[in-house]
Amino acid sequence: MESIHEKIKEGIRDHRNEIELTQIGITSAIASLVYSEYIRNFKQVTNPTRKIFVSEINNVIELLSPESEFTMMLSDTMIDSMAKTKLIQEYINVPELVMFKEENIDILKSIFELYIMPNVGRSIPNAIVRKFGLSDESNQLFYQTGDIDLFNRVPPGKDYIQFIVEQAVLQILLLAPEVKKKVDNVESNNNIKFPLSEHAIISIGSDRAISVIHVNETILGNAPIMDLLEFVTSTKFTPISPADTEGEKMAYLGVDYYKIVTSPYNQAILTFLNPAHNPQTSMF
Repeated sequence: MESIHEKIKEGIRDHRNEIELTQIGITSAIASLVYSEYIRNFKQVTNPTRKIFVSEINNVIELLSPESEFTMMLSDTMIDSMAKTKLIQEYINVPELVMFKEENIDILKSIFELYIMPNVGRSIPNAIVRKFGLSDESNQLFYQTGDIDLFNRVPPGKDYIQFIVEQAVLQILLLAPEVKKKVDNVESNNNIKFPLSEHAIISIGSDRAISVIHVNETILGNAPIMDLLEFVTSTKFTPISPADTEGEKMAYLGVDYYKIVTSPYNQAILTFLNPAHNPQTSMF
């Protein structure tokens, strides 16, 4: 009988590109959350000179260490949770998602714990250090302080884990060549009409961020995360009901679409995934 070590070696050898794509998606998703929490806790003073106090990078390192409660929670649930999402189930037959199939899922979980999470634990703190020049002795703007915590010193809970799962899935599908999609450039950041559909994704990036943030219908329903994302991306998501267009406020009619207004300094892109269950019928 093959050992788990041999199965992992075989999985990496046979599906290296698919595993690398999965690693990119997961790393980007965790970076989106950790970086957003990191900058949400900035404390700025302007007198006598402008200084921005930030959480010590050791807090990020500890959060992503193999022994942390957060990392262990991800190791126990991340891959299974991704595999159970509607979108992964819908596109499970595209080549890029082969590792999420039932016969490969245990190998992917081992690769996640042994290889992907240790890489995440190194790459994200390093990216934050570079972004804010925390190792640069000439830096006169950003100062680390032990007075600023992350997540109030409590491991990120269910809402945050759900965001990471969905964010990783969206990143993988957006990068997967075999997932058919239509990409629309946004003409004006002041008035973006975003349909309420699990196949519609808005991606918001900026030069200040370390990863692009993707939002779809599922993430829009995650209120604690949306509070965080609206703040860090300088974006407002306003639900519009059918009655709103007639000047009425009748919430019971539900949401027709979202009006999005984001900073003019952000890059916004709309992507529409073609439903996989009926490849002969395009949604665009």
